[in-house]
Amino acid sequence: MLKAPECLVVLSMADRIISIQYIRAFSAIAIVAFHASVHYDRPIHVGEARVAVFFIMSGFVLWLITQGRGNDPTLFLARRLARLMPLYWLVTLLLFFKEIMGWSRHTAATVHQLTLSLILIPHVNNAGQIYPVLIPGWTLVLEMFFCLLLTALLWVEDKRRLWAATLVFSGLAVLGLWLRPSGPIAATYTSLINLDFLAGLWLASVWRRVRMPRPAALGLLAVGFVGSLVRLPPGLGLGGEAITGLLSIMIVAGALGLERPGAAVIGWLERIGDSAYSIYLWHIPVQGVVWGAMDHFHVTNVSMCIALGTLAATVVGMIAYPCVEKPLTEYLFAWLDRHWSARAAARAAAASVS
Repeated sequence: MLKAPECLVVLSMADRIISIQYIRAFSAIAIVAFHASVHYDRPIHVGEARVAVFFIMSGFVLWLITQGRGNDPTLFLARRLARLMPLYWLVTLLLFFKEIMGWSRHTAATVHQLTLSLILIPHVNNAGQIYPVLIPGWTLVLEMFFCLLLTALLWVEDKRRLWAATLVFSGLAVLGLWLRPSGPIAATYTSLINLDFLAGLWLASVWRRVRMPRPAALGLLAVGFVGSLVRLPPGLGLGGEAITGLLSIMIVAGALGLERPGAAVIGWLERIGDSAYSIYLWHIPVQGVVWGAMDHFHVTNVSMCIALGTLAATVVGMIAYPCVEKPLTEYLFAWLDRHWSARAAARAAAASVS
């Protein structure tokens, strides 16, 4: 199973939390390295727990940007769609074209599977797994589901919204544990990942009110990070997921506890964090090209292949971010803002006339 989604949210510079960028950077590289190692049957396991980390961060950031700011639920959802979907569609269509042209080792997806992938509906692929055409897109399926639920929750008054969210997301997780659904849609939407997202909401609700001492924050981060590198024994089931979730909460909470205004910024690490979404979406296609090249030139050193695949995916993602992702997102956000401002002005003029 491929691991780790993107945090998927860009804060304004005034709200920027640099520790989140650092976690995004480390986690993105870990995911890329993990998938490269799995391809060569040498799993290094550094990327396996990052799925919980990213969903926790996603819940954290989305909660921050929706509280006390008079959000229009429709505009919030439109901006999330503009942020997530265009780049995902682009990479998915390129990968589908590669498959139907026979330039891939995988069997080409059907048009039906492509359509379900593009609209983020969980379905079974040719390998019998619940994955879209672009396999990392499984995390976007959940992310967009969370965005839809959070959009609905924006209609709830601020002081009751967190408890309403707790009821919704924990209820879905409990429902999944109780019913154990096997269908792709029900199994996806009632997964325990709901609790990771909920943990992020709760962290966001308390972190500015509770100042954690630096030693405590550093201890949490260290224990969470070291613990996440340990391969848990098979057969733990829910116990293993609970341990992974707890370690991931410690990582995020510890990093946030170290956040201090005016702290020096590590520029190159911040840039990797900025590019994390592009790295995440592009890394499988890029690594496929690298693996093909390694086979063509008969490179058999596995460590070199893993390192080159990780480096190539990271570099391509860092190039794609300023060249594709950032300008595309800024253009769509500006268009949406103009459109909503015009609508608001028209409504105000109509109300004035009436």
